[in-house]
Amino acid sequence: MKMTYASALEALSALEALDGENTIIRDGGREQVIRKPYQFSAATRMAIARNLCALQATRDVFTLARNDAIRRISGGKSTVPDDLRDDFASEMADLARQETDVALARVIEADLNLAENRLPPTVLAALLPLVDA
Repeated sequence: MKMTYASALEALSALEALDGENTIIRDGGREQVIRKPYQFSAATRMAIARNLCALQATRDVFTLARNDAIRRISGGKSTVPDDLRDDFASEMADLARQETDVALARVIEADLNLAENRLPPTVLAALLPLVDA
């Protein structure tokens, strides 16, 4: 699937949010936060796992390009000087708009079990490129 680096990173963030939701439980007099996993079929969990791996590799490529830009703009240093931050920001915006081809598994909307899984709309919006109705 062709997508920009920006949309790939957004999709990765959304997929990482599919581990579950935090829930507060009360145990006697104290509160405890636990992670309640979302309920997906085995096939959907595997599609999510495959997509995570593919998008993590894409993030790694983006990070390498980002680090190369930092070194190039800063003259070999690990941080961008204040007077060159606009140049760096412009280069990062250009990189984020570049297309990459990522092998992603499609996810069927019904398999997200939205009646049971309270996925935030922001997560759903980021997942839309991967979801078939």
